[in-house]
Amino acid sequence: MIHAHINNNSKKLLIFFNDMARVGIDDNKFSSYKILNEIFNNYDILFIKDIKMNNWYLTIIDDVYQLINDINEQYKYYYIFGLTSSSGSICLLNTLHKFHNFRKAIIINGQTTLCDDIVNIYKDICIDCYIFDKAHIKESYNEEYLIPFNNIPMEMYSKYMFFYCDSISDKIYYNYMLSIYPSNLLCNIFFDNNVKLHGIYVKFLLNNAFFLTSMKNIFDSSVEF
Repeated sequence: MIHAHINNNSKKLLIFFNDMARVGIDDNKFSSYKILNEIFNNYDILFIKDIKMNNWYLTIIDDVYQLINDINEQYKYYYIFGLTSSSGSICLLNTLHKFHNFRKAIIINGQTTLCDDIVNIYKDICIDCYIFDKAHIKESYNEEYLIPFNNIPMEMYSKYMFFYCDSISDKIYYNYMLSIYPSNLLCNIFFDNNVKLHGIYVKFLLNNAFFLTSMKNIFDSSVEF
């Protein structure tokens, strides 16, 4: 794991969980580092990245939680927010709900479960996708982390917003989220049928100043100043 903490003397902390994009190539870099610093310039930002390909953060979730907890206690943040895409969703969902000052999270094309039922569907229809395989993970991890929503209290579901595109793989997770979310919160799950490629959609939103500014406004409106 690598991480970088940007201190802007704020009482609001944005935590960005990097996905597996370019792991093994740009292990010392974070996606959207520049634009997030520009848009969220009145937030402190914690960038986190698992640099072990296909581990899906599973073996370091406890370490990530401890890192966030240490920084949260040191800087005494009033509010914590989350942003992630794809595989980074597993870590965000397994950690942030445990913090009393967690307010809101944005998840783009989130792979929000690694349960056998969903992974098997994924394997059957996806070509050239990163496929989760327990056999590839050599270190131990808590299997409860495979299905984060089994451990997230229902009253916290409203804190998450999901954005999916119309790719074969992302429709699997979009339908999964529709199946587990209560009907009154389905408005938190967005679907864009104009984009058909997973990576293109992630890159577009994470480098889109209008989208990120809109999300920042949503974050700001969820707290009292």
